[in-house]
Parts: sequence; structure tokens; C-alpha cells
Amino acid sequence: MERINIFEISEIILPNDADIKRRLEAKLEEYRGRVQPSKYKSLDYYKMAILERLLTEGRVSRKVLRNELDSQFDFIGYYFQDAFGVIWAYANDRLDIIHGGTGLAR
Repeated sequence: MERINIFEISEIILPNDADIKRRLEAKLEEYRGRVQPSKYKSLDYYKMAILERLLTEGRVSRKVLRNELDSQFDFIGYYFQDAFGVIWAYANDRLDIIHGGTGLAR
């Protein structure tokens, strides 16, 4: 498989694959169950925000969403970077580049 640099990914596009969409929707519900209100956002919060945008708009721009989130609260850039890479990997069925976590349900 091709090696991916997650820091170079500028956009995530929702795939046409119905099975992956279903799995992403289930993952979003998992994140919603984990995220607690707080001034400081968790890694799961960023994953949830990225997935919500992806599932509602069909795509998410790293730059646009980062700017939106950065203006709303105490932004944690390395959480956002990691979350963006994870959600990209889920959407592109590249689970081979993710280490740890609960993964994407089958």
C-alpha cells in the first residue's frame, strides 16, 4: 500500500460506498457518546466535529474547519491534526495506518 503523510491531506471526501457511510455514521454516534462538554476539547471532540461535517456536507476542508474551530474555543492543534488523519483513514478504508483505538466497526 502507498505510504500516506496525514499532514499533507487537505480535504476528506465522503465515499460513495454505502457500507463505509454506515460505518462512519455508527462511529459518529460512538464519539457523541464519549464527548463531554468542556472548555478544553478532547481528541474525540475533534473526530466528532470532522465526522459531523463530512456526513452533513459530503466533504471537509482541513483549513476551513480548523479556522472555524480555532475561533470558537481553546483550540488544540495536534488533536485536530491527529483526528483529521484518523477520519481520512476511516473514509478511505485505510485502517492499516491507524494504531490503537476502537477502529471502525464492520
